[in-house]
Amino acid sequence: MPVRRAVCAMAVAVLLGGCVAGSGFAYSGDDGEKDGKPTWKHKGDGTSGTATADRIALDELGDARHGVDIQSLAVFNRTDLDFVGLTISGRDFHRNQARAVQVFLETKAKRSGPDYRLVAFNEKPRANAPRVRLYRVGGWAANTAKRVSCDRVRVQFDIEQVSQIRIAVPRECLGGVRGSLRANATVWHQKAPEWKTQPGQGSGVDVIPEERELTPDTR
Repeated sequence: MPVRRAVCAMAVAVLLGGCVAGSGFAYSGDDGEKDGKPTWKHKGDGTSGTATADRIALDELGDARHGVDIQSLAVFNRTDLDFVGLTISGRDFHRNQARAVQVFLETKAKRSGPDYRLVAFNEKPRANAPRVRLYRVGGWAANTAKRVSCDRVRVQFDIEQVSQIRIAVPRECLGGVRGSLRANATVWHQKAPEWKTQPGQGSGVDVIPEERELTPDTR
């Protein structure tokens, strides 16, 4: 493996807490079947041991069903990496279940609301081939979405021994954001992709920090 690719792979693995090579990661194509290692350029020296989240939001356990019950949302926004990362921890996220995740991101300091929405479906858990799309949005309404082409976005479900969903999005797909970043995440049970339909309410859905609320700034 070339040195630059090795450093990139290590950087993403450190940030998200696991190995990026493997079948659990999906690209932004609908089939989710491509495989390989990230090629995001790492501007640091690649020697850091454990990444520290820039912001962690906590959620009460027990307010949703097993498999969608969120415990925390960690936002990684290190400026020496050419991507941003999110780790959603929860109850029984390591089990093979058909589930979906939605993430709203606000990348502008003027606090005008979300400007990106990522949606991923793990409709065939044991196949480890989730489907994922990234959209440009004008606020919380899903019907304002315009799809963004982003071949290197990553989403990982059903991680063995770790009850997490992990996401990494290249900064180039988010308008090159290097400043503050705020996020909102939802996990729910969903068997078939409905890209522009947002999840409803109930025990089969959990959101963090709250519905239509964003985490504090990471800067």
